[in-house]
Amino acid sequence: MKVLLVEKFLQEGGKSGGTTRVVFEIAKVLQKNGHQVIPFTAWNDEVKEKSPDWVEKHKDYFVTYEDFSSFGFNLGTLRKAVKMIYNYEAARKIEELIKKEKPDLAYLHNIFHHIGPAILPVLKKYNIPVIHTLHHYKHLSANYYLLKDGRPWEKDKGGKYWRYLTDRVIKGSVLAGFHEMIEMTIHHKLWRPFQRYVNLCTSPSKFLMQKSRDYSFPKAIAHLPYGLDENDYQPGYEPKNYMLFYGRLSSEKGVQTIIDALARIKGLNTPLYIVGQGEFESELRQQVQKQRLADKVKFLGFKTGAELHRLVREAKFVIVPSLWYENSPLTIYESLALGTPVVGAYQGGIPELIQEDTDLAKSTGVTFASGDAEDLADKIEFLLAHPELLPAMGQNARRYFEDNFTLDKYYERFLRLLDVLPVRVGEREPHYPQKLEPVENKSLT
Repeated sequence: MKVLLVEKFLQEGGKSGGTTRVVFEIAKVLQKNGHQVIPFTAWNDEVKEKSPDWVEKHKDYFVTYEDFSSFGFNLGTLRKAVKMIYNYEAARKIEELIKKEKPDLAYLHNIFHHIGPAILPVLKKYNIPVIHTLHHYKHLSANYYLLKDGRPWEKDKGGKYWRYLTDRVIKGSVLAGFHEMIEMTIHHKLWRPFQRYVNLCTSPSKFLMQKSRDYSFPKAIAHLPYGLDENDYQPGYEPKNYMLFYGRLSSEKGVQTIIDALARIKGLNTPLYIVGQGEFESELRQQVQKQRLADKVKFLGFKTGAELHRLVREAKFVIVPSLWYENSPLTIYESLALGTPVVGAYQGGIPELIQEDTDLAKSTGVTFASGDAEDLADKIEFLLAHPELLPAMGQNARRYFEDNFTLDKYYERFLRLLDVLPVRVGEREPHYPQKLEPVENKSLT
């Protein structure tokens, strides 16, 4: 089977972070099982330096990478605004790629803005079934994180896109909010390409599925958790004396809650290592100084590969303190795979990935109320006071990963997903004229 894999950032250390890593894992398991993976992405010289060979060899068919991070009153912004709504180049390039490769299935991931829905009618034109994995909430709201000032925000529910102007939830800008109001109106009320041309959506979390129902999202969604290659993650079960946060340093990740929690713990002798970088780092450093925790909090910068795995494997536990409705954070999958317990905010899809028992020796981690520094401090203090629990919790974490989140488990679920699509593994039918029946939201676990 030929799979057209569509993701706007296909480079190592890509800007979409965990989503890019998930897509690379999917490519790996498809290739391992004899399928041909054909990438489609945004491309420039910076991307070229970080992309694997199987991606680069198709570069002539990729769309030009654009920087959509800033808006202003100029022709360049107008051109980019139009491109975000309908990318003519993407439609043309993907049609050329389809004619050359004749894929059996299109597997879409994070395509918003840099690629966009202009490719969807082209896929329909060639009768290519489309699966779209929902990694965040852009299919519901232009406010990707459903967050404002550290609190959940859902005031655009019911198509009230004018809220982007009044609440300034898009980059804090009225201009950006106006554009997103127009884009969402066209994409979800007028043209409706995602509803018309996508055959099935998947979500790694049940929380996102429920939130989609709350927003009256009309498409079928199947529950399909992520998977990781178990051979790339070797557990240790011998924790050293530090706690760990790793990920992007941005306000919605909630690292400030950890710092507030540590300030409440008397006699703390276990430091917090913060691994990552981002626009919120300076504020976090100031908070550490203000709380007089400079000797308790260490900023280690960006880490990847074996060095990052070692830091995760040797941590007492990993803290995931998100303030936003985190969908299905790869941080937790990786921690489980490396045999490290997780202390996670009870927010979004996070608690779905943590097995919490009244007997902590049977747990893979613990949860706390999102944004509640006192609750987090209590959980940290308890775990530090009972270090004998941590190796058992780490072993539970690894078993939970092996039973649920390996690449082989992912592939099994993926094959079951194909049962609802007009495509079969192996020799393909030349056309798919039959109409797909709607599929109820369901779990593939």
